[in-house]
Amino acid sequence: MPIIQNFSLCRNEDGTITFYLVPAQPVGGWSVQYTLSRRNDATAMYTASIASGITNGASGLTVLNSGQGWFRVTLNTSGISGLVEGNYASKLTRTDSGRVTTMAEGFLKLTP
Repeated sequence: MPIIQNFSLCRNEDGTITFYLVPAQPVGGWSVQYTLSRRNDATAMYTASIASGITNGASGLTVLNSGQGWFRVTLNTSGISGLVEGNYASKLTRTDSGRVTTMAEGFLKLTP
């Protein structure tokens, strides 16, 4: 069952979200993706990902502790500047062998 995590952020602010897997588990070699999309729409409007061969943190997703399953997503103003205020579905997923597993989900309320 995924972790539920809701949060809010002003449009002109940078923000970070930290995820801790429960129970803790090693995540080395995983392909992980964070997405924001409009509620009830599967089209991603913001994406950050990490996988083998991608520099940690380059896309906005950082593995903080690979032995425990700790991740940080950085939402920079430049990355979310095109989003209008409102509610967005937030999701952290793992992809392996063609299967997608949702590890965390919730809503981001983007305020003026």
